[in-house]
Amino acid sequence: MEPVVTEPHPLRLERAERLGATPDDGRTGFTYVFETSGHAPALRPAVDRAAPGATVVLIGLNPDPLPLTTDDVVRRQLTLRGSMIYDHPGDFTTAIAELPQVLPGAVVEAGFPLERAQEAFTGAAERAGKTWIRIGRV
Repeated sequence: MEPVVTEPHPLRLERAERLGATPDDGRTGFTYVFETSGHAPALRPAVDRAAPGATVVLIGLNPDPLPLTTDDVVRRQLTLRGSMIYDHPGDFTTAIAELPQVLPGAVVEAGFPLERAQEAFTGAAERAGKTWIRIGRV
């Protein structure tokens, strides 16, 4: 199964490619679709790319109503599944076990001590990778 990524941030797209993803080429018919942004307008195109009977996993959070109808889901027999992205420590343990080729260092780009948390948040949108805020002596 080849991962395909849609990402508007050029540095994040470059990182995804380095990790083995193929840039979006407009294909449809995916068995699994992961919508990770939480941006409500991104859901419709994500669902449209799914094959009949596919599973669409919603990871990003957004308080806006979903741009879907039951007709979208039922006629195509889609499975919609929510996944809380920060179910510590279970999700990270499972992800690391299932994806041994992806090391945390490949996705964590910057680390900050707690007293520099504001700096970490301020620059997070400009970084391609995740930002880590250290609490205590970690």
